[in-house]
Amino acid sequence: MRLATRLAILAMFVAAFGAAPATAQTAPAACQGRTIPLATDANGNPIEKLVEHTLYFHGERPVGNVDSAQELAELGASQHLTMNSTAPTGGTDKVFLHNVGGSWNTNYAMNPALAHWTGAVTHERVVCAEATAYARTTSGTLSIQLWADKGLSEPDPIVTKTATGGTANQTSKYTVNFGAVDFAASMNLIIQLIGPSGNAVVTYDSTASPGAVTYVTVEPI
Repeated sequence: MRLATRLAILAMFVAAFGAAPATAQTAPAACQGRTIPLATDANGNPIEKLVEHTLYFHGERPVGNVDSAQELAELGASQHLTMNSTAPTGGTDKVFLHNVGGSWNTNYAMNPALAHWTGAVTHERVVCAEATAYARTTSGTLSIQLWADKGLSEPDPIVTKTATGGTANQTSKYTVNFGAVDFAASMNLIIQLIGPSGNAVVTYDSTASPGAVTYVTVEPI
């Protein structure tokens, strides 16, 4: 009986600690050639994989400022500016008059003066991310934030990057790569635009302006 017990305990330790050195899988484009180590079992078989996800920006109303004001009035009870995996199918843009009044608080996610979208996620490990937004700005510049909302118990990771591709005074496609993010996103991902200093007209939720965030996770096979 003692031998059987010892063998059982040994088997548990082998299962728990017998993973072989990590291997690498060809990463999606959002990782920009970065090598992502993935765990294998004791026999060298992969037990993790990279998965690419895309969430598109959506709104309930034609004007996103109304959706944002409603979110604020409900104190987070409902999200009206959301992201999900369904691509827009409508031909008419929804709009958000971004950065009303020329000021913002970049440390406040879902600021009602800033265009933002929230997507529910439950991923333990996000390793890479990039985003696309469509906007008309007077300067041709735009910065984008990526937040991982983890609830009230711990700080929310945040990455801010300057987007590229803009032309002043015309609606442009802005793109940004957030690089190696490496954080857990146990509740929501949030995309928020934080510039320029003057008002900008952001368009989204249409086939012409399919704003979105693409992110890559490490998940068990």
